[in-house]
Amino acid sequence: MKILATLFTILLLVNFCFSTPIRLLDGNNCSFNATDGKIYDLSSIGYLEYNYPSTSVVPNRIIALNLCSALTGTQPCGTNPKPTYICQKDSATSQTGMGLTATTPTQLQPSANDTFVSLQYTGVLCGMNNIKTIVNIECGGSDKIFSVTQGTLKPNACSVQNTIIIQSNMFCSSSPKSGLSGGDVFLIIFFCGFGAYFIFGIAIQCYRGKRGAEAVPNIEFWKSFGGLIKDGVGFIKSKIFRTAATSGYQAI
Repeated sequence: MKILATLFTILLLVNFCFSTPIRLLDGNNCSFNATDGKIYDLSSIGYLEYNYPSTSVVPNRIIALNLCSALTGTQPCGTNPKPTYICQKDSATSQTGMGLTATTPTQLQPSANDTFVSLQYTGVLCGMNNIKTIVNIECGGSDKIFSVTQGTLKPNACSVQNTIIIQSNMFCSSSPKSGLSGGDVFLIIFFCGFGAYFIFGIAIQCYRGKRGAEAVPNIEFWKSFGGLIKDGVGFIKSKIFRTAATSGYQAI
């Protein structure tokens, strides 16, 4: 009975693991592993540019980026001595590295359209602080920079805080998402089986002439079930913390 209670506790832990979505972004190969099992290669987004409108206070500004590799050649900041992933170019002589190093990409978060990945880059010094650039990737029709938000918007001036939104169709759902998680399926199967056990068990006991509480299958076991769960939890705790288990059972 003690083993059964322990197994029941383990099943509850397994269900918790299945019910909690775990989403990881692998910074080593620049791929995102989704909870549906799909792997998205962020390097396929490639080189992108964003041009501020000509009526803006910064009419010549270009924001250029490569998410997974440094800008090269004739690309803005392509000749920088330090590898640069994100560049702000106001003119041929005014190019600012907004993203020199990428920290471990931050957690996946839900957006209004779908899910998006959020990455943070650290750039050169801007005054007394390093530039921080957050890149959010969300569902969109094609790979493009949708918007750029900067704390400071002046010609030939840097901004400490920057946010870039990229739209990519790789994060658009091709089909409606299922409303049931692995934990939901587990609970449905578990409680349906549990209900069938009681219904058929009581029917059999009634056929045998038993009535009332005596008709409950394995009534003695269910009377002691709370104590068994307590013992099971205490047993697992004792194994984890290597302490003596306190229960009504004697070790053999």
